[in-house]
Amino acid sequence: MESNSEDSMPDAPKIRRRKVDSDIDMPSGHPHRASTRPESSWDVSARLVLPAVNKDIGLTAQHPEFQAVLRDTMSIIKIYMWFDDAYPLMASRPGFCRPHLITAAQARGAVHILERLLKDPAFGAILAPILCDRMNLHRANVKRCAVSCVLAFYKLADLAPDQVKTHIEELLKDHRYIFSVDSEPFNHGSIRFVLKEEILSSASFVTQNIDRFPAKAATAHKPILHEVADPMVAIAATAVYAALVEYRMTGQRQNIPFTEDAYEDTYRNHMSSLRDLRTRYANALHQRFHELFKDTTYVFVSSVNVLLLTFH
Repeated sequence: MESNSEDSMPDAPKIRRRKVDSDIDMPSGHPHRASTRPESSWDVSARLVLPAVNKDIGLTAQHPEFQAVLRDTMSIIKIYMWFDDAYPLMASRPGFCRPHLITAAQARGAVHILERLLKDPAFGAILAPILCDRMNLHRANVKRCAVSCVLAFYKLADLAPDQVKTHIEELLKDHRYIFSVDSEPFNHGSIRFVLKEEILSSASFVTQNIDRFPAKAATAHKPILHEVADPMVAIAATAVYAALVEYRMTGQRQNIPFTEDAYEDTYRNHMSSLRDLRTRYANALHQRFHELFKDTTYVFVSSVNVLLLTFH
């Protein structure tokens, strides 16, 4: 197959390994950093209700406006993960989280919380672990979804443990688990399942963020053709990989934590492959991921397209 053809996809993407430096996840029960001023000096809405020693900060213990800003920030970061980078590269965790906290406080008009974020550097550092824990939870939920489907999609349930081990090795070789039955990369049923049942399961998430999805502009005769974002596909494929690896040693599932250190390289490799495919087969990949978008966003996608056509 000619490499410069835009009409079809290659038989296999090239998976390249690239080491990416990242912070190590902070453990639960981390020491709380001291604020630069007494809590009582801040407006009540911006005061931290600190937990007992060696306990995590409780979200529901905070002022209602403070809770709302934190929840808004969690939503902003989730959007960033699924549309930009599921494993954000950070010089520091507070440095990554603080701008998102500021954005959320500004959008909500939480002037006292915004004031503290701008004046008290320790404030963002205290809150960063809460937000990073939520990122870990989002990724863990994707992996749990993958665990629930790999037995069926890869026909492992009826195999003896030794047969499972052999089959797993075959699937992991050259990342064959990402291919559909007709050898389409990143189109295996397990990846589609994870996208549909976890990452894109919320109708409101899709409709509220429809303009963030990659798309070709509408014309007089064609609707906007949205497609799934590459980080969504890459994290779904990474979760499937992690679920399969749990059967590798014994042929029976052994739970392996879905940690950043263990699986970020796999995610980066998938992202690299997707960039290569977009460079070499842009039209074919757009069409493939548009079909994937339609297949994984349930029925509400059709109404979204109608609305978008109305305003274009």
